[in-house]
Amino acid sequence: MKDIFKYDKGIWKVFGIVADVVVLNLVFIATCIPIFTIGAAKTALYSQTKKMIKGEEGYLVKEYFDKFRENFKASTIMWLIYMVACILPIIDIWACTIMKAGFFVTFCMIFMLSTLIVFTMTILYAQALQCTFENTVKQTLKNGFLLAIGHFPISIIIIIVDMLPLLVIGFFPALAGVAVTAALFAWCVIAGCINSFFFNQIFEKLMTK
Repeated sequence: MKDIFKYDKGIWKVFGIVADVVVLNLVFIATCIPIFTIGAAKTALYSQTKKMIKGEEGYLVKEYFDKFRENFKASTIMWLIYMVACILPIIDIWACTIMKAGFFVTFCMIFMLSTLIVFTMTILYAQALQCTFENTVKQTLKNGFLLAIGHFPISIIIIIVDMLPLLVIGFFPALAGVAVTAALFAWCVIAGCINSFFFNQIFEKLMTK
């Protein structure tokens, strides 16, 4: 019982973890505000969360910004490619919602939604790959696509975890306030840790091979 108040044990350790999560989450949100920097921010976040789940984290904020700067160019290029690639599927999905229902409209809706999901899977893997392996943008995106398709069930879980606040807002509007608060103060880092666990398992197998 007396150990509970020691700095590196018990309640203080819990407070330290909570503080790290909140601070890193706020830093991540701040660096995402210029939308074109989201790719670099996500890559930097994964670089820290993969360490957090292994208990190897050091100076989280300093190392976050180091990785943000280090991967800024490649990550930003990949993110911009992703945003441009998503324009057509999003427009088509919107068009389908205002068209008269029918087989063709339903088929187009499902096809474009599936395309959007695959694009999103690819960029999530690519961002995690970027802070783990050295490669060209083209090769990183290619590897992200192959890994996303090759680990499809896990990829679906990764997307759900990453987009959970938006899904909650969409399906349970009454909980929108809770979802937004969670996303602002903790969920981005928590989701990063959960997904980094999956990424680490997949990448370690690749490195072993």
